[in-house]
Formats: sequence, structure tokens, C-alpha cells
Amino acid sequence: MKLEEIIELNGKEYTVELNRESVLRIDKYVNIQKSSEIINKVITGDKSEMEIPNDEDPFAEPINEEEYKKALEEKQKTLEKLIIRSFWIWLYPKNKLNVEQVTELIKPYLTDDDKAPYLVKKYEEFINKSVEIRKKAEDDVKNLKALTN
Repeated sequence: MKLEEIIELNGKEYTVELNRESVLRIDKYVNIQKSSEIINKVITGDKSEMEIPNDEDPFAEPINEEEYKKALEEKQKTLEKLIIRSFWIWLYPKNKLNVEQVTELIKPYLTDDDKAPYLVKKYEEFINKSVEIRKKAEDDVKNLKALTN
């Protein structure tokens, strides 16, 4: 099963193909779990689960600005890589764009605060649809196996 969607990038329409292999291909070129861990990592230390004593001073531990900046840059690079490579995989079947071409299309959206929400929304929409398609394909295989038994 596959689904085709239209996306407008830099004033031009492109067809993306979401299919049952999309998530696997994205994982192959990006490692979704590892990327998610980097993106979701709490930079300043996670104390969300600890019991807070009454004498706790939330400003007692200084934040190392250099480490904080470095961690933010790592998150940004990881997110950009995830988005660029995902769009490359989705755009490739219908447009045959290489990674460099997709990077040129996507970069303006990653650096412009007004354009970024559009791209992030499309990314979330496409990744969710890709996961749904993959799950449906897996369910179809299970049902087929059940019918043959």
C-alpha cells in the first residue's frame, strides 16, 4: 500500500510517496530511536521524578553554558538530519531528488521561524501516515497467515 501526497516547497509542488517501507528506510538512514533519544534528552539534568526537599535551591547548580549550547546544537543537527533524510526518502520515488537537492529545498524551512511550522507539521503528518501504512501492511500479513492456517 502506498499513499501519494502533494507538498509545496519554495513555491513548487512535489509529490511525496508514503509507503510501507518508508519508516524502515528512514530508520536505516537516520536511526529513529537514537535520534529521538538525542532530541528528547534533557540538557540540564532530569530531576522531574525526584522528591523535592523544602530546602532545595533550584539555582544552586550552575548551568554550564558551553555544554548547554553544545547539546542544543547536537539536538538541532539531529533534528535537521532526521527531517532532511525523511523528506529525501518520501520525495525520491516520484521526483528522483538526491540528498543534496532535498537539503537545498528543506534548509530554508529549517532556518526561517515563519516557514518552520509548515515543514514540521508536514513531517509529523507524513511520518504518522507512514507508520499507519506500515502497521496496516503488517496486520495484512498476519491476517493472511491466519487465513492460510
